[in-house]
Amino acid sequence: MSNRPDTARPVTSKHPEKTEGTTVSEDAEIEARRHERELIAERDAELVARSREGDLSAFETLVGHYQQVIFNVAYFNWHNLFDAEDLAQDVFLAAYKALETLKEPGNFGGWLVGSAHNRCHKWFRREKTKVLKFKETRMY
Repeated sequence: MSNRPDTARPVTSKHPEKTEGTTVSEDAEIEARRHERELIAERDAELVARSREGDLSAFETLVGHYQQVIFNVAYFNWHNLFDAEDLAQDVFLAAYKALETLKEPGNFGGWLVGSAHNRCHKWFRREKTKVLKFKETRMY
């Protein structure tokens, strides 16, 4: 047990967002994360709105914020650096073209990651078909 009094006593709050049995410092950390997510959602909503109006620098900012995340999703699915880079570029291009279909601009990150997963699976099916067709061709 810690010597710090704020981490030793459980919270028994009537607030629905507080979890029974968590410590005060854990609740503060949960609240800080929630606040950070809200700030990110506000930032993304504003950048998406500007991107929809044709501001390319706003979309470039979004790319900068999510580039590593999308690359990681692609690399996790493919385990190949070159394909992951191509896939990430493809995801951002498709996202830019589909910005108008985004219903909740504050959820841009979740929408983008979902799109990345879908594109990876679509790309896998397409590549798998290419390999099968290549195997079917016989050289004489």
